[in-house]
Amino acid sequence: MIISIFRLITCASIFIVLNLINNAYGESNTHLKSLTTIFNNGSLAPETLTSLLPFVNSDSGPDVQIVSLIFSPLIYINANEEIDWSKSIARSIKFSPNRKIVIIKLKKWKWTDGHFVNAEDVTKAIDMLKKIGKKNDNYGMGGMPEIINSYQIVNNSTIKLILKRKVDPLWFELNGISQIIPIPWFKFKHYSIHYLERNQDSIQLVSVTDGQFMVSKYHYGRYIKLLKNYNYSGPLPGLNDLTYLMPTSVNDEVFGLLSGKIQAGYIPHSLLFHYHDFIGDMKTCRTNGWYGFTDIELNYSSKKSPFFKNKNVRRALQLAINERMLIKVVFHGVANYGFSPVPTTPQKFLSPKMKSLLLHPMSMYNPPLADQLLDSAGWKVSRSGIRINKDGKHLCFTLLVSNVSHSDILMSQLIQQEWRRIGVRVKIRILSGNAIDSLMTSNKWEAQFFTWTYYPDYFPSGDGLFNTDGGLNKGHFKSEYLDHIIKKNENYGSLKYLFKYQNFMQEKNVEIFLPYRNQLVAYKKNLSMENLIDSMFMVDCNNYVSSTNK
Repeated sequence: MIISIFRLITCASIFIVLNLINNAYGESNTHLKSLTTIFNNGSLAPETLTSLLPFVNSDSGPDVQIVSLIFSPLIYINANEEIDWSKSIARSIKFSPNRKIVIIKLKKWKWTDGHFVNAEDVTKAIDMLKKIGKKNDNYGMGGMPEIINSYQIVNNSTIKLILKRKVDPLWFELNGISQIIPIPWFKFKHYSIHYLERNQDSIQLVSVTDGQFMVSKYHYGRYIKLLKNYNYSGPLPGLNDLTYLMPTSVNDEVFGLLSGKIQAGYIPHSLLFHYHDFIGDMKTCRTNGWYGFTDIELNYSSKKSPFFKNKNVRRALQLAINERMLIKVVFHGVANYGFSPVPTTPQKFLSPKMKSLLLHPMSMYNPPLADQLLDSAGWKVSRSGIRINKDGKHLCFTLLVSNVSHSDILMSQLIQQEWRRIGVRVKIRILSGNAIDSLMTSNKWEAQFFTWTYYPDYFPSGDGLFNTDGGLNKGHFKSEYLDHIIKKNENYGSLKYLFKYQNFMQEKNVEIFLPYRNQLVAYKKNLSMENLIDSMFMVDCNNYVSSTNK
């Protein structure tokens, strides 16, 4: 603890000195045209870009971000979960009356070499998704790609998709069509899937693209530099060039911001409590970042924790958590309440009940009621303070937490204390992502911290996550009713079933839902908001007040 305090004091002193140096140089009032930034989202350890190609990448944050800048999707979904038609290759999408046929018409959209994107570039992307199959981390979301029974190329700019079943248009647009990224087939037809997988970090494979930027230089593990694509068929970006550095530590990121080497970046959550001391006159922007949720996933098939099947136990665990305290202590106010898998910001998909809870969040914190529920479930407090049942089994389990998120580690420790107060003992195991995956694959786990971001499944319907046969239903939760309403989400054009889904998840406490982190972005005063949003994936500060710190 003494060493940690010493490090904080030392870091704070260096921050102040670097800030004085940075301010001494002054800044131009003209908007920045050249920007250097990072991939880190403020809560995790810095990540490295590993792929430049769609479909075959690992779906990591950096991979997704770069692909979104150099390749254009059929439909572009912004941070508010809306289609931005100005950045979409599709001109229109129309569904047949039975909602099983989809007609997609393309704009005149250019590749960087002057060729136009055509219908074959779209259909070959669908073929590629089918060939990759379950190796694609997003397989099955939005029914893709198997929901597409066949397709027809009507002409160079029109594609007809014939689906295996009727769909809700909004669901299929946001979760299905959103995954289709046209590829330059005249170039890619020379390569096998295996070749693309093995060479996905090759700059030669992205010599022809159609996004806002083009790759200029790429040094694995160090940086990637992008240049404005003047042939881009959407609104041209304001930046002429954009460079992403790949620091090896959070400290490198912070020093980069302070020295001016990085003109925009996320402030680490661990430093939010005193960020005013070292950012000087940089502006800050609070953003929801990626649309998602955080919870504690429960393993319903674990023989060590059969009590998770008891709804009163699950309810008690949820009621013992003070989300307001977690938001204040862990995130210093930069987080949203979480009550279900449907995020609370933006609120466009929230049910009336969830909106009501958002107005009265502390109604979900009730330790006395948690004690009563555990008593009624047959768990009595023993002399040690840990609850025990009639068979002499203690109410205890192990919680897995990833070692890359300092905020998750701190949050788990605070929750451990709160659960201890109601007689539940939790052992925390802090492990690497690979170690956690190994334990989950062998079903040797009871509970784990889990954060999900809705990409590319922007419509939060639960398919793939909580339905019985969902690929990400690692906890093996089973409910015929839940399967039914998730399927209804996919098939019917109404929010009624989405509301039922999120209400069920909250009422039954299928998982233990937690606050979802926001991000605080620091950026130079002469960086326009438009250019900030272009450069930092899924950032939109319009829901929050931007401020200048002096």
